[in-house]
Amino acid sequence: MSTSDEILGLAAREKYWKFAQAYLAASERQCKAISENEELFGYPDGAVCLYLAQHAIELFLKGMLISRKPDAVNNVHQISQLEREFKAIFTEPEFKWDVPFSELVDWASVPKDQRIPHDQLLRYPTKKGVTEWSSHWQGFGAQAFLGSLNRIREDFFRLQHAEKIRSNKMP
Repeated sequence: MSTSDEILGLAAREKYWKFAQAYLAASERQCKAISENEELFGYPDGAVCLYLAQHAIELFLKGMLISRKPDAVNNVHQISQLEREFKAIFTEPEFKWDVPFSELVDWASVPKDQRIPHDQLLRYPTKKGVTEWSSHWQGFGAQAFLGSLNRIREDFFRLQHAEKIRSNKMP
């Protein structure tokens, strides 16, 4: 049996990074299962895979931000907002990262009743109760996404390693 004691003494950034790795690993397992037998799986299975990866990125970004600015992540869940904060703080070249799942839409310019928060779209089959999501169509290709998951894992390792090196050099 594992318990929360195993992360008890870790720095907050390390806890976020461990959870990010766990969510990413769960996404990889789900994606591999889908790719090995696509006939048995449907869009909901792919959406769960996407959501797990998206949540991994959210947690990883929070771990990075906490590493330098502990109050940077209070009640923030949007990848695009976390990405903006990350890019403002991590300006060194070794921290360049095209963050996956960053929203390309400026939702502030979209009427509130027409907004489709990506994280909600992956978590819920309808907008509210039985109300359908307006103008939404998504697909999922497991084989292609496995490559994306591999790049995410490599980026996590690269960025985490660079931050550990940087923080060890600080006085």
